[in-house]
Amino acid sequence: LGSSAGGLHRGLRSRAAEAVAAAHHTDPVLDVRSSGWVAAASSNGCAAVRKDNSLPFTHGSPFGGAAFFDEAAKAEAPSTGAWTPVAPVWAEPPPPAPSEAPRDAAAEAAAAVRAEQFMRETRARLQRRRAALDAADPSERPARVAVVGAGPVGLWIAVVLAREHARLFRTNAGVRISRAPLAPQITVYETRTDQRGYGTRKVVLAISDATQDLLNRHLMSECELTAQHSFAPSCSINLIERVLREEFERYAAAGFGELRLGGAIEDPEALLAEHDVVFVATGRHFPSEEWRNQRGMGISVGRTDEALIFKFESQPDADARGARSLDDLQASLARLETKGGGGPTVFLRPGPTEGSGWVWMVGLGSKLAARMRQELAELPRGTEFESFTSAWRQMACSRAADAGAGPAAEDEQWPKATATVAASTRLIGGCSPVPFFELLDRQLKPTSISARVAEASYWSATEVAQRVERPDGTSGWLVLVGDAACGRPFYLGSTLNGHFHDTHALRSAPWTGWSGASTQPNSTPFRHYLEQYRRRVETAGFHVQPSGASRKSSKGGRGRSGGKKKRK
Repeated sequence: LGSSAGGLHRGLRSRAAEAVAAAHHTDPVLDVRSSGWVAAASSNGCAAVRKDNSLPFTHGSPFGGAAFFDEAAKAEAPSTGAWTPVAPVWAEPPPPAPSEAPRDAAAEAAAAVRAEQFMRETRARLQRRRAALDAADPSERPARVAVVGAGPVGLWIAVVLAREHARLFRTNAGVRISRAPLAPQITVYETRTDQRGYGTRKVVLAISDATQDLLNRHLMSECELTAQHSFAPSCSINLIERVLREEFERYAAAGFGELRLGGAIEDPEALLAEHDVVFVATGRHFPSEEWRNQRGMGISVGRTDEALIFKFESQPDADARGARSLDDLQASLARLETKGGGGPTVFLRPGPTEGSGWVWMVGLGSKLAARMRQELAELPRGTEFESFTSAWRQMACSRAADAGAGPAAEDEQWPKATATVAASTRLIGGCSPVPFFELLDRQLKPTSISARVAEASYWSATEVAQRVERPDGTSGWLVLVGDAACGRPFYLGSTLNGHFHDTHALRSAPWTGWSGASTQPNSTPFRHYLEQYRRRVETAGFHVQPSGASRKSSKGGRGRSGGKKKRK
């Protein structure tokens, strides 16, 4: 027990415990009090020993003496002197309580009637108060929202807006959804159908834990108001689309709107004839560049790198080939060392199946990228390679070999790579990357490999929210979201994480007072979303890095400004 504030002696505490144990044949529990008291308690009672020779305080209830002793110590301060163990004195059990008198049956029935009447009156009063609170302003009407694109971002916006204006009740039959009077009406438009392309994309997304938590907080399970879906660390885009679609269809059944499949939307602005807000969640390549530039919502490209992209398929039986997981291989790549300066950065990404994936080599020089494009253009369409090494030699080295020069004799050095992330390694300038590809061949044992060369770039729209004056004198809003607004190269991980968090801010718009506040000339109903977007595109990569005469006009400014001037 150690020493207490009163300097207690271990032997005296032991004797107090022995006294309780001797009287009741049970193991006592000692309680040392800072006021100078020692309580010895057993399953049958408690006793105390203090510093003077007076009688101890006792209590007869099991383990019930601690508070009693503290109160006694307040009444009488502990005195100095030798400790004296005292045999416990146990209180007699209290006499049994007298039996209750029989109740009057008529009085009980009357009390039950009064209780039921009180509950009915209270329920009616609460319903009247709820109806008064929910009474719609005659000058207001529900906002009409259109979402173009039933991908993850479009469906996520529909779910967030619906949940923000729904009343959810847990019942024995599951979660019941009730719609508030001024909740927005949401219509989601999608070109694909269940028979033509919807739910068939073979794309694996890297999902963060923060994004998984955000999604599950706004999704329902059968009987709970939150969900426990496993999206992180990676999942198929089809899984996210399916979960969000099922969630929105539950709200649509409660009167929040509908999902329309199979209808192509050529001009999102045309939907403003029947809607107040149109969210464009169609990706980077739609709407067209002409449509964007006419409305001042054009795309500005930031940092761009040439990338060689391999898509591979491996043997399905991992045990037979002895291949390791991508995580293990990434660790090996990080330890791969060669001689020389900086070079391209290599990223590994999982594919839609366990034995597939992508290898990104980012930071190729312009001349090397042009050479590879020319080589690939001369190959038959759909050409596959047997190994990474053979693919590299055929695309990058064949023309140099024809000219009598090897990879080390190329006319340009490997350019400096940009900042690395996990699962990357650097290839060194002037040195052949063949050893790297040989390592991939040994570890992955690929059965087929396809290759392409592409630009890996950051992009952002010069403007993402625009007020549009309609023929009847009212205003509507066009809002770009998801990849239609901004994005970054896929090798850095899914941009979907940022899109989910950015568009979550759309719930704070004045949806229940749309015909008033949001249509004022100087109103900014999507202020929170615009702030999120600006913070997103102010990060590294979205800025154009000037180098040479072709970029003098940007003068270190933001990529969006440079792109806008160029279009003018």
